[in-house]
Amino acid sequence: SGSPSGAESSVTMGKLESAFTSIRYHRHLDWSGTYRLARNSLEALSSNYSYERCVAYFHGGGALVMLGELERAEQYLTKARNLSDSVKNPFAKLLTMSNFGNLYLSRGELHRAMDIFRETYEFGVQCRASQEAAYSSALVGSANLNYEWNDFDKAWECLNEAAVLNEKYDFFDRIIITHEAIIQLQCGEKDIDGAVETLQRTIKLANVNKPTVTVSHRIAAFQAYLDYRNNKFDKAVEWADHFARTSGERVRCELELEFFILTSIRIAGGDYGKAIGLLREMLTLARRQNRLRSVIRIMILQSIVYFRMNQVRKGIKNLLISLQLAEPEGYIRSFIDGGEAIRTQLKKISKTKELLDDRQW
Repeated sequence: SGSPSGAESSVTMGKLESAFTSIRYHRHLDWSGTYRLARNSLEALSSNYSYERCVAYFHGGGALVMLGELERAEQYLTKARNLSDSVKNPFAKLLTMSNFGNLYLSRGELHRAMDIFRETYEFGVQCRASQEAAYSSALVGSANLNYEWNDFDKAWECLNEAAVLNEKYDFFDRIIITHEAIIQLQCGEKDIDGAVETLQRTIKLANVNKPTVTVSHRIAAFQAYLDYRNNKFDKAVEWADHFARTSGERVRCELELEFFILTSIRIAGGDYGKAIGLLREMLTLARRQNRLRSVIRIMILQSIVYFRMNQVRKGIKNLLISLQLAEPEGYIRSFIDGGEAIRTQLKKISKTKELLDDRQW
């Protein structure tokens, strides 16, 4: 037996690339790297390799959701779902379903996302997945939805269960999303000290796992957000300037959280021109990618800037559009978290609406 033929080595490579999508995804949180590996693996492997193709499709699809490429993500995840039924692998099915939930969440279809997260969780419990961490992302998804619907008790219930599952395994992406959700909840409860403690835990876990660049950057962004909430404004601005420089202020979906934090810090510092410029770019991208949840949140931030600039009509126009988009799915928290200015205007808007409704024509 001589050296392997080109076809054989191409298959071996394809299998390796499929396996490596897992590391790129869960350890490095490197979404474009994951997608590249998945695509290469799928090109190299024929349909006989159902399991490896399924793995490439669900990690690739999950990565595409993070990159905001929702249409292609849906194609990948649909293929993963069909394959996961044929390879009868509950783990593959759980991950595929969780990623579908995140896809709907991104599209702003909150109720549809919640149905999928519930279904994933029930399926996970029922087949007692050997890696329960596989359905922990569905728990975090449910927690984020309960937070948006202002049901903190339910959100905590999901997150406490997810945290226990995630810290048993070293899927770093899940530890990060769980801690992000806990920090969001603690900030919603105005428990900034608690949020700082959670971040310290995240940093400890990151250091044990030797954090990758993406993870370190995400942690630094959270640190800056908590500094800003804690009135350590100079430190927050230091991060903001550094991030703006290194990202070249090129808005990308996978950095949207960092850009939300950057914009909030710019607004707080009275740098309205910069904030409006960034929000405009973020909105263009979110609309192009059909990410409705982001569209709503960006428009709320835009109204805040306009109110601060005393451009009240522009502010109200933005707010009314976001209300219209948000109403069918019952968004609450995105508005409450907008702070006093948004609450005041919402009260005015609902009074005007009552007046209009009460008029006997």
